[in-house]
Amino acid sequence: MNAEQKELPSKQMWNALVRVVSIDQSTRCFIVIIPSWNPKRNLTLAINDLPTELTNKIKAGTRLSCTCNIGAENREDLIFRNWSILKL
Repeated sequence: MNAEQKELPSKQMWNALVRVVSIDQSTRCFIVIIPSWNPKRNLTLAINDLPTELTNKIKAGTRLSCTCNIGAENREDLIFRNWSILKL
């Protein structure tokens, strides 16, 4: 792969830790922090974006793993794939 074919950092997918801060069942959303993207910014994600087998297993304090384009500059540009719960 030459320099022209390299993926832009904003599109390259990396393994990322996701920490669940809180869950709002009324809106079916959860608030998370992704330290490798921005350790000071809370993000709101839809619970329905998780695989079905994980939606009832998350709670505040849960650590998740996913692949994410952590080089993205804006929240709107983030892409999440391959979710799993980390066992600590």
